Amino acid sequence: MAGFSNRDTGQAYEMTVQADLFRDLSFPDRLKQTGPEFDGPAYDKALDKPRLTKQMLRVFDALNRSTRWLTLGEIGSITGAPESSISAQIRNLRKAQFGSYTVDKRRRGEKKSGLWEYRLGSVS
Repeated sequence: MAGFSNRDTGQAYEMTVQADLFRDLSFPDRLKQTGPEFDGPAYDKALDKPRLTKQMLRVFDALNRSTRWLTLGEIGSITGAPESSISAQIRNLRKAQFGSYTVDKRRRGEKKSGLWEYRLGSVS
């Protein structure tokens, strides 16, 4: 286990280290060995892969450990990641190259508010 602290509250929580997470979960075999392969026009593997991998694992861990639905803001409070990055990592988790996870989404509260909440489902 690796320890992390919520950047807003200082509350500590533990996260499974990358190797254990990929080994114990239903990530594709390739990811268990090398971790995820991100891409994009501004992506620099040397600079971005470690940061994005850790971020994806924190988002996954928050969703996986939660017993309730979480908003992007709540996930951000747990992981310390910005909401836009959390949204991107949720999209990544749904992609085949990252495990084809089902991440359920539903509206929270007043429908007009545009507030969404998420939970980790099963592998597609």
